Amino acid sequence: MEASFSLFITGLMMEALLSLGELEHPVTHKKESNFQHAKLLIDTLEMLHKKTRNNLSKDEEEALNSVLYDLRMRFVSKVSEGDNK
Repeated sequence: MEASFSLFITGLMMEALLSLGELEHPVTHKKESNFQHAKLLIDTLEMLHKKTRNNLSKDEEEALNSVLYDLRMRFVSKVSEGDNK
């Protein structure tokens, strides 16, 4: 498997989804939320977006925008539910 920008942001997205309690942890098989870690990952993706502006392909830019939008919406929804365990 070759390293790619899309694979990298997908990895960060999956880790954020785990931290939001959206996915079961692969070892414990439990959904656990850690909003502080999820926020750090979203902030990391936002920083990456700023630092790579005008240096990504159209597909990469669209993928990053989509991931950021989705994670932000999920984060706001989870925080407003008060679902941090």
